[in-house]
Amino acid sequence: MKTTYFRILILLIVVLFYSCASENRHQDVKPTASLPSSVASITTSMQEPFSQTPSFIGRSTSTPVPTPIIRPQDVVRINLDKVDQIGGSSQALTIQGSWVYLGVGQRLILLDVSNPSKPLWLAQSNILDGIINSIAISGSFIYLVTPTSLVVLEVSDNQSLITVAQLTEFQEINDIKIDASIAYLASGHPCIIDSTVELFGQCNGNLWVVDISNPLNPRTIASMAISGQATSLFIKEGYIYLADDDQSMKKGGLRVIDISNPEMPYLVKEFNTGSASAVVIVDNLAFMAGLGISMIDITDPLSPTLIDRYLTDEIYLDMALYGQKFYLVERFCHFGLGCKRHLSMLELPDFVTTHSGKKSIQGKGIAEANQKIYFSHQNGLSILDITGTLVGVYETLGPLGVVAVSNEQVYTARGEGGHQLHIFTFQNHAKLEWLRSIDIPVHCSQCSSGISAIAIEKNMAYLTLWDDGISILNLENSESSIEISHLPLGSQLNTIDVKDNYVYVNPFDGTCKLAVVDVSDPEKPILASLTATPGCGNLRVIKDFAYLAMDGLYIFDLHQRDTPHLIGKLENRGTVFVDGSEDKVFMVELLDCSESTGCLTRISVVDVQDPFQPIELGSLVLGELGMLRDLELQKSILFLLSDDGLYLIDVTDPWNPAHIGHDDVTGLMLASSHGYIYIAGGDRGLIIIDSKIYRANNP
Repeated sequence: MKTTYFRILILLIVVLFYSCASENRHQDVKPTASLPSSVASITTSMQEPFSQTPSFIGRSTSTPVPTPIIRPQDVVRINLDKVDQIGGSSQALTIQGSWVYLGVGQRLILLDVSNPSKPLWLAQSNILDGIINSIAISGSFIYLVTPTSLVVLEVSDNQSLITVAQLTEFQEINDIKIDASIAYLASGHPCIIDSTVELFGQCNGNLWVVDISNPLNPRTIASMAISGQATSLFIKEGYIYLADDDQSMKKGGLRVIDISNPEMPYLVKEFNTGSASAVVIVDNLAFMAGLGISMIDITDPLSPTLIDRYLTDEIYLDMALYGQKFYLVERFCHFGLGCKRHLSMLELPDFVTTHSGKKSIQGKGIAEANQKIYFSHQNGLSILDITGTLVGVYETLGPLGVVAVSNEQVYTARGEGGHQLHIFTFQNHAKLEWLRSIDIPVHCSQCSSGISAIAIEKNMAYLTLWDDGISILNLENSESSIEISHLPLGSQLNTIDVKDNYVYVNPFDGTCKLAVVDVSDPEKPILASLTATPGCGNLRVIKDFAYLAMDGLYIFDLHQRDTPHLIGKLENRGTVFVDGSEDKVFMVELLDCSESTGCLTRISVVDVQDPFQPIELGSLVLGELGMLRDLELQKSILFLLSDDGLYLIDVTDPWNPAHIGHDDVTGLMLASSHGYIYIAGGDRGLIIIDSKIYRANNP
C-alpha cells in the first residue's frame, strides 16, 4: 500500500514539474514586465570597463525555429508615392539649338544655354523611375531611357516637360538612338563582377527595336540578343554600329547589325577590339572608346578594317569628336570613394591625317554644338570651348549618400567624399526648398574625410568625417552656419547618434570602440569615454542604452557615460543594422550564402525590456536581397533599404513580422519624419516618399 502511495506521489511531482517548466517556457517568449531596478543603480562590478576580451553579464538566447523564406518571386511589388526629388548626378544630355536636355538624378532638366556662361533653368520633368542613361530627340518629342524604361516626353510652351508615354519591359538600358520612326535601345549588365580578382560574369545584352510612329503609344516590335553588354550604338545607312563590352569572353568591340528591315535585325559582322564603351562614326570611320581609342574603316560594313589604335590604362565611357580633338568621358575610381567622371582631351596626330575632321554630335555624357563642348558629370553640366577652357556651369547637388531629418529641415551631403552639407526646408513634409549649403573644412589633407553620417539635435549638426573626426556646426544662424569645433577621433567613422548633449560613434582605429563625447559645450567637445567593443558596426542609442550591430547585437548601459558597460548580447548573428524603441529592437542580419538558397536576410524582433537578457520574439527571412544599406522604424512599419529597393515589414505582431510590400526605389541611406521617408539615393539625389498613404490603406 505504501508503495502505491509512493508511486502516486512521484507521479504528481513529475506532472507538477513539467507543468511549471512548460509555464516558464511560455513566459520566456513574452516581454518581461519592466526593467530590473538594478539598472537604475549600477553595481560597482558592472562599472569596470572591459578591454579586448569583455566579460558579459547577459546570456545568449537560442535562435527560434527557422521561418519560411520569402523569395523574390513572392515579393509583393508596390509603388509608393514619390512626392519630390532633387539633385543627383548627370549621366546623359542632348542638345537642340540653344536648349540642353540634361538628366539630373531621376528628372530631365531643360536649360537655355544661349548665354553659355549663365545657363538658365526652364523646366523639369516629373519624377522618373530611375536615373537617365541616354536621351534622343525626334520632332517635338524627347525620348529617354532609364535602366528599365523608355519614356516619351513633350515640351509644353517651354514651361514643362510632360510624360506622354512609357514602356517598362526592359532591363539595364544603356543607350537610345532614333532613325525615322524607329527607336533602337542598347541594353546589358556590366560584365565585371570583381575586377580585383578578374572574375567575369555573363553579361548578355539586347538590341531592342521600338516603333515610335505614334509617340503616344510606342511598341516593341523586335529584339536581338547580344553576347555582351551593349553600351552604345550609332546608326548609319541601314546599319547599326554597336559597342559591345563583352569582357565575359574577354572580347569586346564593334558589332555591325543590318536593320534594313527593323522587324528582323541581324548581325552581319563581329569585329573585336577589346573593351568598348562608345562608338562615333565620322564619314567612313568608326571610333571606338574603351581602354583607349580604336579607329576602324567601315567603308565596307561587312569587312571592317582596323587602321590605328591608341591604348591607355584609362577607361573611356563616352566621347565626342570635333576637328582634330577627341573629348572623352573618363572613369576614375578611388577605393572607398566610388567612381567619378572626368573630361579628357586628346589630339592624336596619326588620326588627324586620316579623317576629314568633320564634327560629330554624339554621346550620352558628352556632346558638341555651337562650337562648344557640353559635359555631364556628377555635379551637373560643364560647358567648354573647343580649347578646353571652361566657359559655363550648371550645378546640381550631385550624388547624395547621407541624410538626416529634424524639425522642418532635411540635411544631406554627398556620399563620395563631399565636404558640403546641404540644408532644405519642406512644405507639408513633401515639397523641398533649398535653403543653403555649408562648406565643411578639411582637417586632414591625407585622409578620406568626406561626410559619412549626420546627426541633429536642437540647433546643432554633428557630422562624422570618416577618417577626419567629428565636425560640429551651429545651425542657429540661418544665413551663415559655420563649424564651431572639431574633434579628431579615430578612423572609419560611419555611424553617429546624439542624445541629451552626448554624441556616440563607433570608430575603428586598429580596434573597435564606443566613443562617448560630451557636447554640453559644443564649442569644446570632450571625449567622456572610449570603450573597446566586440566589433565595429551600426550604432543606435535609445534612451540610456546603446545597441551595436556587428556579428550580433550588443547592448551597452549608458547610465554613466564615463563608464559604458556591456550588459547583454545576442552573438554570432551576422547583424548589420539595428533600430527600435525602448522595449523592442529590430535586427537585420545577413545569413550565409549558398548555391541552393542564395544570400538570405533575416529581420528579427528582439525584446529588450530586460537589456541583460534580450529575447528574440519572431523573425522573417527574405531571400536574395541586394546589398543592405539602411534600416528605419516608423511606428509599426520597418523600412529596409537595399540595392534591390525598399522593403516594408509590418512588425505590429512582434512574434510574426510580415512582409507587406517592396518598391524599386534604391539609395544609400534613409531617414523618416511624420510619415515620410527621405532617401539619399546616390546618383538619384534626394527622394521623398509618402508612406502614410500605404499605412492608411493597410492599418
